Amino acid sequence: LCISVTAVNAQYVVDYKKQGDQYFAKKQYYAAAVLYQKALKLLPDTAMSHYVYPYVISPKSKKEEKNKDQYEYLVYQLGESFRLYKDYKSAGEWYEKAIQLNATRFPLASLWYGVCLRATKNYEEAIGQLQTFELRYGKQDDYSKQANLELRSYRYALDQMKFPRLADIQKLPAPVNDSGSNYAPLTRNDQFYFTSSRPLQG
Repeated sequence: LCISVTAVNAQYVVDYKKQGDQYFAKKQYYAAAVLYQKALKLLPDTAMSHYVYPYVISPKSKKEEKNKDQYEYLVYQLGESFRLYKDYKSAGEWYEKAIQLNATRFPLASLWYGVCLRATKNYEEAIGQLQTFELRYGKQDDYSKQANLELRSYRYALDQMKFPRLADIQKLPAPVNDSGSNYAPLTRNDQFYFTSSRPLQG
């Protein structure tokens, strides 16, 4: 009975940060993003209840919850998780926040923020972030090579956008684009053929 009362009175919280790190290490980035959001108090504890994740608890500490280093880390990791499961818009927002909080601590944030801006077609802003990354990073490695390649690609894209398109591409209406994925189009004898993953119809 005494043990039960002690357990009830002890204040414990699920360690969402540690769980997020575990899922991130296993490349389960969606789950990691949800757990990092919980750690940042952005999602209620009921979210993602269908996941079975390691049961990790830690003593509740107001000082730890307000820890600046941990907050910055969670913000950056949330950006990483969003980017790695291809949610570039959300990732960009968190990378921007990470840069504002502590650009020195997260030197790659400007690189990945630039990549996210490119993915959402904000080429001018992307170039600015990559130039900032090159100025601050000061190393010659795979990341600096990627930044250089990205910069050249963005500048090429902007240059090509100056010229009018030679073709006007439009999505065909139903029944062609009705359901499923359609690909490999072919015209022959005034007939239009294509491959589709749509279900068979009787």
